[in-house]
Amino acid sequence: MTKLERRHEACLVCLSLVAAVLLGALPAAWAQAQKVVAIEFRGNANIGTDTLTATIRTTLGADLNEQQLAEDVAAIRKLGFFHDARYSLEPGPGGGGVKVVFSLV
Repeated sequence: MTKLERRHEACLVCLSLVAAVLLGALPAAWAQAQKVVAIEFRGNANIGTDTLTATIRTTLGADLNEQQLAEDVAAIRKLGFFHDARYSLEPGPGGGGVKVVFSLV
């Protein structure tokens, strides 16, 4: 392999790494820029929505923060009413912002 070919290969590897980092960061950056416009609890037959809303720290109008959502799920699980709790994101009503859906089993 010539010196030029080695440089070309090194550049391709470097560009591939940069692209992977940037593409991996784009969804997180998009999520961080979104506002929470709705919060829904599904499967909460044993406990009221007001109690669940008071348990989580995510609020309407806040910037979407997936670390906070993970902590919210942990807080819901800690209540002891559900076998499992997860969150998902949906487009907000009218296409603006994000709707956070907590699925409780």
